[in-house]
Amino acid sequence: MARITWRGHSTQELLSILRLRWSYMKHCWHSLTFNAHMNSSYASDVCLTPIFWFVDNYTHCLGPFFVVGVAALTTSVVSIAYWIGLPFWWAKSQLVTYFLLIVGNGLLLNVVFHYVMAVITPAGHPPDWKGR
Repeated sequence: MARITWRGHSTQELLSILRLRWSYMKHCWHSLTFNAHMNSSYASDVCLTPIFWFVDNYTHCLGPFFVVGVAALTTSVVSIAYWIGLPFWWAKSQLVTYFLLIVGNGLLLNVVFHYVMAVITPAGHPPDWKGR
């Protein structure tokens, strides 16, 4: 019969080999990914690149979302003002309430008009009012 002898490395030799391989892999990684111009600005730019790509490619989808968002926020502000502010000021002073209703509705009409005009005006092509 043949005799089998195990030639195992000692624990220190095994750790030495593992350290050598680890340092070799680390050296390879650093040599492949080294960049002399790396700083925090460059790193933040790299991290923000997917966001810039998304905005560049999907701006046409984001427009209607923001239009609906502004309309919803304006509606909520006006409804809260009528729900909470109107009874409060009516109980304090009716004259002040009339003044606030006139000024507030004038501002609301102004905001709605200018927002609608901004939405229906084509981008980059303002209307030519000189010809009229």
